[in-house]
Amino acid sequence: EKYDAREEIYKLTDEINNMGIHITKDFVMKSFLVLSDLDIAFKVKNFKRENMKKIEENWEEIKKAIILTFSFIKECGYKDEFITSYNALLPIVYYLKKIKAEDKFLSSKVYEKDREIIKKWFACSLVKKVFGGSSDTILKEYRSIIRKTNSGNFPIKEIIDKFKNTNRSISFDDEYINSIIDDSYFGNKKTFSILLIMQDDNIASGVELSVDHIHPQIMFKKNKIKGIIDKNNIDYYKHNICNLQILPKSINSSKGDKPLEDWINSSDAKKFSFLIPQLGDYSINNCIEFFEARRKLLIEKLHEKLSFN
Repeated sequence: EKYDAREEIYKLTDEINNMGIHITKDFVMKSFLVLSDLDIAFKVKNFKRENMKKIEENWEEIKKAIILTFSFIKECGYKDEFITSYNALLPIVYYLKKIKAEDKFLSSKVYEKDREIIKKWFACSLVKKVFGGSSDTILKEYRSIIRKTNSGNFPIKEIIDKFKNTNRSISFDDEYINSIIDDSYFGNKKTFSILLIMQDDNIASGVELSVDHIHPQIMFKKNKIKGIIDKNNIDYYKHNICNLQILPKSINSSKGDKPLEDWINSSDAKKFSFLIPQLGDYSINNCIEFFEARRKLLIEKLHEKLSFN
């Protein structure tokens, strides 16, 4: 036999775990079914001999597409703690296998538009929990759309049309945009995806990212903030997305607990700070005005970024 399936599954699982993203053998086996155009229900009968033969025949392509997908989302800045559904990766894997993508997919200008579309689609599908619950049916529908498409890119238009007005839609209306801004906090997995959707590409791909408190957490100590924010609202102003941005991990470490009014004039801030409103006063005493002004900017930016035109 060409492959020892069991050994190959372990090897592939280990290879991806070594990239710092932790998947299970079950995820790898599920990928086989999706990518080999077999019934994707995770049942023993789907791993019968003739199916395994089909998987073996496609093995090199399957493996390449899975590794490439994980390399890609890692380049986008995703880590375990930001991924709410691994099933959301399977349409990307299927698409990359379909177009016979090679390593140059990650950096070549030819694929720039495709990378943008996929990154945005992936972030939106995590925010909207498109693959939550039992996702076999939706995976089949995605597979069918991707198989039939000949648009030359990841078929975002067909996906939007297919799931319009369903609970699997990746469209965001005004009410939804307002509510996700209000419900997104430091430590929520989806917060990273929302920040990533809005981010302009001022950070090189492949850099390790982290979520930063713009006004440092230490500034919200009760003695510093007394009389400015009601004590019941401190956590809201401290941890809501309106006080968060994505920074390269190294820049975030060097920023440390610097008050915003000191950091705002640094070269790091000029290069990396994200959607900071123009205000006369960046001190913590003015944090409510900062928060409200930035909330407006985030909502505008989300509207702009969420149109898939």
